[in-house]
Amino acid sequence: MPMIDPSQLWEIHGKYYDLTPFLDAHPGGKRMLMLAKGKDCTEIFESVHLFKVKPQALLARYFVADKEGHTETFSWAKDGFYETLRARVEKHFKDQAVDLGITRGYQTTIGHGTPWFLFRFWALLSIFALVSFGAVVHANPWCALAWGPLAFVLGGYGHEGLHGGVFPSPWMNRLVALLGMDLNGLSSFVYSHVHVAAHHVYTNIEKVDPDIEIHYPLIREFSYQEKKWFHRFQHLYCWPIYAVALPIVDVMDVQTMFARKWGKLPVLLPYRAEMALFVMFKILSTAYLYVLPHVLHDTRTAIALNLCMILPASFLTNLNFALNHQARMPMLLTEAIPTRLALESFRDWGELQVRTTCDYQHGRWWADMLFSGLNYQTEHHLFPLLSYSKLPEVAPIVRETCKEFGLPYHYVDTYWGAVAEHARFLRWMGTSPVASPLDESPSPKESFPVPVATAPPA
Repeated sequence: MPMIDPSQLWEIHGKYYDLTPFLDAHPGGKRMLMLAKGKDCTEIFESVHLFKVKPQALLARYFVADKEGHTETFSWAKDGFYETLRARVEKHFKDQAVDLGITRGYQTTIGHGTPWFLFRFWALLSIFALVSFGAVVHANPWCALAWGPLAFVLGGYGHEGLHGGVFPSPWMNRLVALLGMDLNGLSSFVYSHVHVAAHHVYTNIEKVDPDIEIHYPLIREFSYQEKKWFHRFQHLYCWPIYAVALPIVDVMDVQTMFARKWGKLPVLLPYRAEMALFVMFKILSTAYLYVLPHVLHDTRTAIALNLCMILPASFLTNLNFALNHQARMPMLLTEAIPTRLALESFRDWGELQVRTTCDYQHGRWWADMLFSGLNYQTEHHLFPLLSYSKLPEVAPIVRETCKEFGLPYHYVDTYWGAVAEHARFLRWMGTSPVASPLDESPSPKESFPVPVATAPPA
């Protein structure tokens, strides 16, 4: 094998590619490729390309060398769960394109936001601008209280823009992410590394999923983590932590840029345009959220505005992301045995995703909007590039394929049921004993009945 520098290449299925000449031509934008540079990005490549014939053909142009001694982390067998599911979802959208009379270009448009979905985004953005003006400039208490829920809903669009699922255009998706996330203090560039390139690949896997590992030692969520005395109360004190987490993450973003890592996760130094956007939006969000209220109003009013606006937004964001993964079903907890969530426990990548995610409250467009599409988290993890306006179409296909392959489809009937499941999980992990990394069968001091996954609406 010729002398190469893997840190400057992209590894897919044990082959190195130099995609540098393709950066500006990539349909998903330069940022998405830069996230995967220097990594084994097999799982990212497979999951974001629902229609992968053309991407696979393009890869051959940029081949550099084979990786010596390569073994696949996951199986991608054609008759396996994920490839079977992908073929069925691909056929669904091909048939839909035919029904709509779309014969060309549907592969880059059919999975993105519907017209109604996009109308809601622009309408919500307009309302959010008015509410922000009313809260910050006029200190209107109703606007201040409405700001948090609206920020969370727009953050859902930002999360989708982060994945590239709102528009076919990469710069429009980047704009949505900036307006939905960065404008309110959360860096979409930093979160891309944490969420897209790590959490989505190694969902709920102990020691490598930064979305969950970052919570320790305040919150214990894996059996291998040492149990502190205060974890017994974590199901009670988690709620105020959720309410202040976003301002903390706002500061962590800046720290990440200097340290070039989030916790233990390396974060690439952004290229010039992304660094400029990071600095500009950090200044802008800090100015209008934390500085302007104190310039325009007395200290008491300004602090009240900050609390009424930021705490609900932070609480809703952190709670709703927790419901999908931090519960007993997606953490694979049986009534008395916490199972190790390790990579060697899974072969098919799709199996990892369905076993470690949980859906709730399907069947209502307003619920999808209020919960930012997080109620279809299983489908989102399997096909992260699809708009959440399309996920209700995919859910029945996922359910049937799970049933065929004997895999669980975790689902809770209501939002409040999902909240209760999260609380029970935290209580369980706060009272179960410490388990060594190799001990898969400790006896907890108390246990709770495992919920039965009910069938979501057809």
